[in-house]
Amino acid sequence: ILRNSLLYSNMINKQKLFILIYGILSIGCSYISLPHVYFKSNSTVYNNDPEFNYRRSNMGNKSEVLQYMAGILEKNPKIGLCIYGHSDFLEYKIDPTLSLKRSEIVFDDLVDLGIDSTRLLIKDLGCDYQVLSEYDIKRLRTDKEKEEARLINGYVSFDLTNLKS
Repeated sequence: ILRNSLLYSNMINKQKLFILIYGILSIGCSYISLPHVYFKSNSTVYNNDPEFNYRRSNMGNKSEVLQYMAGILEKNPKIGLCIYGHSDFLEYKIDPTLSLKRSEIVFDDLVDLGIDSTRLLIKDLGCDYQVLSEYDIKRLRTDKEKEEARLINGYVSFDLTNLKS
């Protein structure tokens, strides 16, 4: 599995770089930047605020992201897609299954776009891989900053995978 988050870390050590290069070579294509899909707080409803989404993924809404992902899969029949559901710490405390529900919604939407379900894999990551930690969020000054930080943690990310022959 090629973790797109490797490129977003501040420091790429030699081991991460090796994994990244191995991942690129093993799927036989160039590195593709994979956007995220964001959700409203404590919800399985997509966050379709174009300004919020564009600042994070250079795409205005979930339809653009899902069309982009479907296009990658259509052009590359030998790869699959792993769909990772994420939630904020407070969301996870309220509903531990929220991140799984989010990944299932994205799964269903990709199938509706014509992607074969056997090419998709769902993983529930809960609040284990937050963009901003609870500690970081508590240090923010205003409620508005805290609210936006929590929205950033409620997302679905993607990784390309090799399909078994």
